Amino acid sequence: MRISLILLLLTPFLVIGCSISNSQTKPRPELRVEHSIYDPTLHQKQIAGLLQGVKNDPQSALSYGQLATAYLMRYAETGDLQSALNAEQAARCSLQIRTKRNDVSLLALVKSLVAQHRFSDALPFAQQLLKRNPKDSSAQLFLAEIYFERGDYSKAEEIWNSRDSSGVSPYSKAFESRLQWLHGEPDKSLQAIKAALEQAENEQATSSEALAWFYNKTGERYESVGKSVEAEQCYHNALKSFPRDFRSLSGLARLCLARGEWEQALKWAQDSATIVPAPEALGMIGDAQYHLGNRAAANKYYALIDSISRLAKSKGDTYDRQRSLFLADHDRHLAEALEMAQSEMKVRHDIYAYDTLAWTLFKAGRLVEAQKAVQSALAYGTKDNKLLYHASQIEERLHNTAKAAEYRTHMTQTSSGRRI
Repeated sequence: MRISLILLLLTPFLVIGCSISNSQTKPRPELRVEHSIYDPTLHQKQIAGLLQGVKNDPQSALSYGQLATAYLMRYAETGDLQSALNAEQAARCSLQIRTKRNDVSLLALVKSLVAQHRFSDALPFAQQLLKRNPKDSSAQLFLAEIYFERGDYSKAEEIWNSRDSSGVSPYSKAFESRLQWLHGEPDKSLQAIKAALEQAENEQATSSEALAWFYNKTGERYESVGKSVEAEQCYHNALKSFPRDFRSLSGLARLCLARGEWEQALKWAQDSATIVPAPEALGMIGDAQYHLGNRAAANKYYALIDSISRLAKSKGDTYDRQRSLFLADHDRHLAEALEMAQSEMKVRHDIYAYDTLAWTLFKAGRLVEAQKAVQSALAYGTKDNKLLYHASQIEERLHNTAKAAEYRTHMTQTSSGRRI
C-alpha cells in the first residue's frame, strides 16, 4: 500500500514527488560522492537558535523565513504534523512583516500547506510564486506537482511542457518518472527515477535525507514492477543514508509480507511505526501478527489504527486514504471507509482517489458505481498492480470474466511468483 501523504515539495528532501541503464542492473550500493552524515540533532538545534533569533528581533522577516524552512526540514525528518503547522505559522509571520522580495517565506508557506495535504490552499500561493518568477524551473515544478496531487493532470502537464528545460535537476527527473508511470510506461518511469537517483548521488549538495528519498522512490518503482531484490537494496541504501526513513522501513516490511516472512515483516513494520505510526505500518504489524497466529495482537493493532487516525484527524492531519483502504482490505467499518473515500473526492480526484472510491464501493456491494470509479482510476493507462487487481475483482464480481482476465494479464509478478 502506498502512502499517499507523500510528496511534500521539500527542498532538499521531498515528499511531494519532486522539487525545485538497464532495468536489470542492481542499484549501486556505494555513494558516488561523499555526502554529509545524518545528524539527528541538527534540525532541532537550528530551530532552537532561530526561535531565540525571532524572540530577540520579532520584526525580522528573514528570521521567520529561516525558521519556517527549519521546521519543514524537521517535518521531513520526523513526519510530525506539528512541525508543518509551525512552519506555516512562521512563514505567515514572515510574509506579514514583508511580502515583497520574500520568496523564501512564500515557498515555505506553499510547502507547509502541501505537507498538510491542503493542496487547494497551497495553489494560489504557488501561482503567485510562479508569477513572480516566470522563468524559474523550481517554481514551475512546484505548481505542476500541486496540480498533479490534486488530479489535475492536464494542467500539471501543461506547466511541465512549458517549463525551462535547461539545467535539469534530479527532482525534475523524478517528476518525469511520475508522469510516465501515470501514462502506463513503467519501464521509462523506472529509467527516469534511476537517472534522478544517479544525479542526486553525484551532487555534493544532496543531503542525507534527500538521498534517502531518491533511494526510496527508486525502490518503490522497482517494487511496482516486481523487482523485489532491487527494491530491497534501494530501501537498505536509503536507511544507510537516513536511518529514520520510515517509508523505506515500511517498504522492507511490504516486501517481507509478500514473501511470507512474517517475523521479519513484523520487525520492519514495528521500526517504521515507532517513528511515524501511520495506518500502513500499523496494519502491516497487525497482518504479520495475524499470520504468526497472534490474533489478539493483530486485532489490537487494527483497533489502534482507528484510534490513531481519528486522533490525527482531530489535530488536522489526515490518513483518510490509507485508513479507508485498510478498512476495505480487512472488511472493517465499510460504511465509514466509503464515507472517507467520498469525502476525499471532494478535494482530490487523482487516480488513487478514484481507486480508493472504487474499492470501498466494491466492498459496499455497489458494483456498477465501483466499475465506473475504477475506470476513471485507469483512464490514463496506468499499469499499477493495485489498481489492476481492484479492477479485475470488480469485473469478476460483475461476471465480466474476459475483462477481469484482461486486467490480470497486465499485472506484474512479485518475486514469489504471486500476483500483488
